[in-house]
Amino acid sequence: PFDDARLIHLDDKVLLHRMMTWGGGGSAPAFWPRGYVLPDEADSFVADQQKKNAIGVGQKEPAGWILKDRAGYGSHGNRIMQSTPDDEDALRSIVYDATDVENATDVDGKCHNQVLCQEIIGPP
Repeated sequence: PFDDARLIHLDDKVLLHRMMTWGGGGSAPAFWPRGYVLPDEADSFVADQQKKNAIGVGQKEPAGWILKDRAGYGSHGNRIMQSTPDDEDALRSIVYDATDVENATDVDGKCHNQVLCQEIIGPP
């Protein structure tokens, strides 16, 4: 409570991800894992995974996906998703339960309960 109020931004994983990816025209630096802000980018996530699955051969599968709550210290709120869902509804059911989305949606229907979904980088 006595810290500089701007320090809260250091703990915002969604904001950090956006800062890391916006600078280069949407592409992140090589050391930053591929990620999607959900539910805002759920359609992009599912479409990219379906495209990868269609190509299939020679594509390196991610070791899994880590779902990170927007704020939280250490690993608090992180969840592992080992398989990629087939569609947006399946993704939403994995990421949120019905009460999460219902309670976090404003009158415009936009969900403010954002989660960062990042690729788990496997060993080289």
